[in-house]
Amino acid sequence: MTKRLLAVFASVAVLSLFAAGISPATAGDQGKSRQLMTQQERNEFQSRMRSAKTSEEQEQIRRENHQLMQERSKTQGGSGKGSGGGKKGK
Repeated sequence: MTKRLLAVFASVAVLSLFAAGISPATAGDQGKSRQLMTQQERNEFQSRMRSAKTSEEQEQIRRENHQLMQERSKTQGGSGKGSGGGKKGK
């Protein structure tokens, strides 16, 4: 019963991400980016995403923000995706 309940909760979480326009693959990246952004930057990003008229516009905004966060991560000593960093032990 507990395993089944956990599976239902996991499914609801994934469906919630899709409904919000977030792919589960990028959800973890958003947590890292969120730490690099000020509240004002997060508000502006969300506003831009909401005002985008097409999914292509949203994807472009996401890509621009991702690039900015990668650059910011590098300058702050982080290891963003593609910056040459990786998991410890590898």
